[in-house]
This record gives sequence, structure tokens and C-alpha cells, in this order.
Amino acid sequence: MQELYLKLIYLAKNIIKTEKLRYFIYKDAEFRDKFLVLINNILTLETNFEMSFEGQTYAKEFAKAFILITKQAEKQRFETFDDKTQDQISDDLDQLVKFIVKEYKVPRTKLLDQTELVTVQVISQSTELTNKMIEKWDQKVQESKTEQTADKPVESVTKPADLEAKNNQNLDNAANNLFSSLNQNILSNPDIPPIPTQDPRFYPYKTKPKFMPTFKIILSVLSAISTILLITTLSYLSLTRLDIKNGFDNGFDWNTYVKDSNKLTFLERFPLVGLGVRGFTSVISTLFYILPTAFICSYTKKSNSNPREKYRMSLLPVIVFLVLFGAVTATLSNFASISNISNAWKKELLGFITDEKEKFASQFDSFWQQVVNKYGPKINIAVILSITSMSLTIVTLIVAVILLIVNPKLDREKIQKATTEYQKVVLAAMNGEKYEMDPSIYDHVEVQIKEPSKFKLFLMKFKSQKDKSNDQKEDK
Repeated sequence: MQELYLKLIYLAKNIIKTEKLRYFIYKDAEFRDKFLVLINNILTLETNFEMSFEGQTYAKEFAKAFILITKQAEKQRFETFDDKTQDQISDDLDQLVKFIVKEYKVPRTKLLDQTELVTVQVISQSTELTNKMIEKWDQKVQESKTEQTADKPVESVTKPADLEAKNNQNLDNAANNLFSSLNQNILSNPDIPPIPTQDPRFYPYKTKPKFMPTFKIILSVLSAISTILLITTLSYLSLTRLDIKNGFDNGFDWNTYVKDSNKLTFLERFPLVGLGVRGFTSVISTLFYILPTAFICSYTKKSNSNPREKYRMSLLPVIVFLVLFGAVTATLSNFASISNISNAWKKELLGFITDEKEKFASQFDSFWQQVVNKYGPKINIAVILSITSMSLTIVTLIVAVILLIVNPKLDREKIQKATTEYQKVVLAAMNGEKYEMDPSIYDHVEVQIKEPSKFKLFLMKFKSQKDKSNDQKEDK
């Protein structure tokens, strides 16, 4: 019954998303009534059998869309069919699809397509039917009627000399019309199922790790926290400035090692991160670490609601995450301890000074001790942030690697089999026959339907009696 419910809501969604069909809901009373029955069937499954999709019911949303499209001023009644069976609802669906295919030439595959997820937002955005749209379709309908009238045969006298050329042209036109008609019939044939690649029941991968949806959420959360912590750490290292020129004794004098006045001024605001990247530019560069995390979180949210992509992860954002965060982890290791920072500074300052490098190297330890005494709290914060960020990033990288290892791979044999089966269906339809696709290519998920409780049945019965009573009063 869940499969039937999905077919109903996807059909309703695809109908109102098609501008042409919105127009005919507004113009064609017969089609309008059939679409109303479709909404009532959805309401019946939701009310009597507590059917829903992803925890959301849709009858009310389609009812709102119906009112907006038909532009009704009077009150429209929507009701449940308490005596209708599942087979009858399924038959209503088939009849509606055949009606649309025949009357409005909309392909069956388009009507039953389940590629785009049904959401309240999609429904609310598919109700527009402006006067300009109505005029456009009025004109198209009129042009279609005119063309049909013009295509009627007209008696004429044909010269014998022109007879052979006319017959040849007629044969060419007949062949083209036959091909066009055959192609249209294949697309609109109600016996042809959706293409497997567009059918949510078709799972094109070799494995289906049950833990993958949860694993993707874990990776998303870890990557988000790692990114925030990484940006915080890099920003702190980059924006924290230390005056290492003034306030030092023990005979340490920068003028001995640096003659350039600009360099001496720079030492008054020396960045804790060192000489690699400085200032606001390094903060901007850290924002690039947001991109792979954003893609991972976005894909997780979308794919976990898609039966086909629920058990896999897109590789590109994970690989980019591994490369970027793996590289920055090596950088953070330079700040994982005070001794590591000391070694990094010594190497960079030896390249920074111009004179007496050997003397500077011999005096660096005493200089560094004075730096630690003066800026110890700031350096300790840098060490704590770096260690925390490194640890969480390493855990996240391990999770990402595991996810890449268990990520399902395409089942090319299954895809080939599905393609072959679908070709058999099309060939059979071209020959006026019917071929049933091998059901083993589809996933069959058992859905537990919760039966209404006794209290719920009592409320439903009470509501039904109340509605009947109100109807009788209105009739009087």
C-alpha cells in the first residue's frame, strides 16, 4: 500500500508541475473531477491507513494547490472514501494516467516519474496559473483545432503527370508519420514502466550498508565541528601578534642581526603563526575549508531522503576534504607543543635575519625563553587549540577513509540487465505484445502499515456521522 501511496502523490505532483495540465485542470471539468478524486484517494490512504512519506502527509497540500489552480470562489469539499478498496484506488490511478496520455499527449513516464522528491515546497511552487498562461494555452488549443480542420482531405483533380510524384510524397509522409506515431505510442503506452534509472525502486549499486545513513551523519557532524575548530585555530594563530623586538635583555639586540628598518618594525607585530601566511589573507584562505564540509553536509541531507542514494556517499567532497584537512594537520603539528613552535620560529627567523646568523642561533634559546615568559598564556592557548583541532581532524579523516572503503560501487551487471529488460518491454510494446520485467532487478522493501487504533476508529466514525449531519442540514 505504501507503493500505491507513493504513486498517487508523485502523480499528483507531476500533474500540477506541468503547466499544460494545470491549464486543463482549470478548463476541463472532466479532468478537474478526476484530479479531485486523486486528491480524495490520497486523503483516504492518509486518514484510514495513516499513510505518509518521510513523516509528511500531502492531501492537504494538494487540496490547497487545487483551490489555487481552479480559482474557486465557493467552498470545495474534500472527502475520504471509506468503502473504497486498494484495488479500486489503483484502478482510479491507472484510468487517470490513461486519460491524460490519450487526451493531453503527456508521456506516461513523465506522469509516474519519481526522480524529484515530493515536498511541501515543490507543491506550493507549482500552483501558478496566470491570465497570461491561460491566454497562451487558449491560443495553442485553438491552433491545434485549426490544424486538425486543415488536415481534413479535400477533393481535387490531380493531373496524371503529377500522380507519381504525389504518391511518392505521400509514401514519405506516411513513413514519417508512422515513425512519429510509433515513438509517441511507446512513450505514452500505459503498459511501459518508468525507465529503471528513473525508478526509485531500482538500486544500481552492489552493496547496501545499513549503517551508511548514520555513518554519513556522523561524518557530517565531525567535519562541521572540525572545520569550525580549524578556522578558529588558524585565525588565532594568524591574528595573534607578539612584540618580539622590545623588552628583551641579556644583551639580545635585533640591530645586530637586522639592518632593514622595515623588518625591525615588523618584529614589533610578529605573528604567532610565523612568516608563512599573515594577517587577514590567511583568515580568508581558511574559508575554503568550509566548501568540502558544506558539500558533505548538503549531500547527506539530500541523499538520506532518497532511497537510491541513501546508502552511499559522493566521493568528490570526501576526497577534497581528505586532501585539504590532511595537509593542514601537518601544518598544525608545528604548534602542537611549545618546543615545536620554538623549532619553527628558529628556522624562520634564521631565514629572516641578514647578519650574524651563527651568533643568533647560539642565543636563540635564551631569546625564546624570554618570549615564553612574556607571552606564555597566548602560546599555551595556541598549543591547546592546535592539539584539539588535530585530534578531532584525525578522527574525522579516519571516518572519511572508512566511508570511502565501504562506499557502494556501481553494479554494472545489474544496470546492463535492467537496460536489457527495459528494451524487451519496448520491443514487445512495438509488436503489440506485453512483457513483464524481471522483478529481481528492483528492491522490494517491506513497509509496515500501522492499523488505526480502536479510539481512532471511533473518532473517524464520529467525524463521518457529524459530516453527514452537516450535509443534511445544508440540503434542508
